[in-house]
Amino acid sequence: MKYSKEKLIELSKQYFLENENIQTMYATSDNQFFFPEAKSYASSHARSNNVETYIITRAEAIKVIEPIVEEIEPIVEEIEPIVEEIEPTVKKRPVARKRK
Repeated sequence: MKYSKEKLIELSKQYFLENENIQTMYATSDNQFFFPEAKSYASSHARSNNVETYIITRAEAIKVIEPIVEEIEPIVEEIEPIVEEIEPTVKKRPVARKRK
């Protein structure tokens, strides 16, 4: 299945949300995403699989994200006091470290 750039922009939002320092990424029309440092992998993958490569920017993804944020902001504001109230009672697990 080949994806349009518009669909890939929509799908890219999760990567931009999880990686605040990334401003652009490469996406192939078979729904594979590559960070800027993996540009050569994106090109190789596209050639090998005969698919298109697109550059997607954070700004393009944000246009997709903004309506979602506006929709959930009132919900967040509503539950924030509840979270603040129960947070001190929640036992936190230690954060796992990545292996080198």
